[in-house]
Amino acid sequence: MKPKGLLIAVVLLAVLGGLTWWSNKTQIDKSKTPADTATKLLTIPDDQFQEIKIKKVTGELLDLKRENGKHFLVTPVEKVGIRVDDAPFLAVEMVREGDGQSQMLRFRTNVDDWVACDAAHRLRFEAAADGGLTPYLHVRADLWAKVTRTLYYDLVDMGEERVVDGRPMFGVTSGGEFFAMADAEQVRGAP
Repeated sequence: MKPKGLLIAVVLLAVLGGLTWWSNKTQIDKSKTPADTATKLLTIPDDQFQEIKIKKVTGELLDLKRENGKHFLVTPVEKVGIRVDDAPFLAVEMVREGDGQSQMLRFRTNVDDWVACDAAHRLRFEAAADGGLTPYLHVRADLWAKVTRTLYYDLVDMGEERVVDGRPMFGVTSGGEFFAMADAEQVRGAP
């Protein structure tokens, strides 16, 4: 076989191989269900919400409800059961206003609600499985937002020590309130 003919044969084989690969990949992608490819957007503990209304970009209203201990996503057309693991919202952005006792932290949730952190909208810190802390912000009623890891690191950076009930605690101030994260001795001993 001549070199020119050999080159054409190699190119044709490469093109056919690529088309076969693409065809198989497309069939595999079509066979996946949305549950296989869906990204977990939010988690909600069972005891922490009754109802959430979500407005889609198209203007359609979705309702996230809790009825008889089960969770449902309700549209004008259907009602679908869902599973909730942690918190119904995520705090995805934080703005710091003022300094010291007058400092106010404002958080934006993943549904564009802005929440000022104060006595009515408290921060709480729970022990995580990895030994760290998981912060949550009270949004309204029994609804909480899980604070993203990036914002948690920002909170730690602006943290300070204060004596609370005779014990030195590490935490952050917002809206005239001090929100303790952990015992100050633990923080000093952390790597």
